[in-house]
Amino acid sequence: MNLATPQSTMTSPAEVTVIIPTLATRDRQASLLRALDSLAGAKGQRSIQILVVVNGNRYHAPLIEALPRPGVELLCIQEASLPAAILAGRKAVRTRYFCFLDDDDLYLPDAIELRVAAIETSPAADLVVTNGLRRSGNQEQPALSLLGQVEADPQIALFQENWLASCGALYRTAAVPVAFFEQPQPYLEWTWLAFRLTCASCRIRVLEVPTFVINDTPGSASKSATYVESHVTLYRRMLALGQRPDVRQLLEIRLAAAYHAIADQHLRSRHLATAWTNHLRSLACRGGWRYASFSRRLVLATLGLSALAGK
Repeated sequence: MNLATPQSTMTSPAEVTVIIPTLATRDRQASLLRALDSLAGAKGQRSIQILVVVNGNRYHAPLIEALPRPGVELLCIQEASLPAAILAGRKAVRTRYFCFLDDDDLYLPDAIELRVAAIETSPAADLVVTNGLRRSGNQEQPALSLLGQVEADPQIALFQENWLASCGALYRTAAVPVAFFEQPQPYLEWTWLAFRLTCASCRIRVLEVPTFVINDTPGSASKSATYVESHVTLYRRMLALGQRPDVRQLLEIRLAAAYHAIADQHLRSRHLATAWTNHLRSLACRGGWRYASFSRRLVLATLGLSALAGK
């Protein structure tokens, strides 16, 4: 199969493009097909284009062969990268609106219909954000609990809860151009995108209705050490972009906490030099004084008193 060649069976214009990034591996086959099936009931009366962006060369060939169908376009890129797949999908959008769906998540009935109706309600909005459901094992709960605070001050609300779920929004194509998806923040793409949208004064509408299902899985990137470390880069980028004094103060406090979290991780793995470096960085930030007592644990660990250092 030629990875550079998109395959399409589109025969009619659409209003909304649904972008599904995926590695299309064998273990994702069942969930990806469920995600595609969920879109049949999600669109309502809307005409949609489904764009499956396969990234990397680990794909399961029989799955790739089964994907092209009416209403589905297949785009393959060489790089095995979620941000690269998101960007490639956004570049391919030719419809008035677009949205995203992870390959292990679902859209609920009339999800797209509800979102389009909300974004088209006067006054015009650049994007609509919605609630959803989070499933973990046999438990199910709302994905977001503070969504009602977003419209009043979306930037401050972002520090209470990331209200931009990967599959929770509908974007107006003309208002959210490709540039927003360039230079993404690894592991925290949606938080960074939300912050960029607020800095650009994009008009955000909230629809407090569940329109998607997130299937929480163990071992996800959000549980990794690299994910924790990526918060430092995120907060530094936010400080470089944001102008509001109150937001900058919050970011400096968050940066101190992020450095402390990294220091704690490295203490536990006995990488003491790196632990010390990040601890001193946390102390230099606004609010870093609250981590001063951590110095004792580092000193004890450095002296080889491991049992006391763990306390």
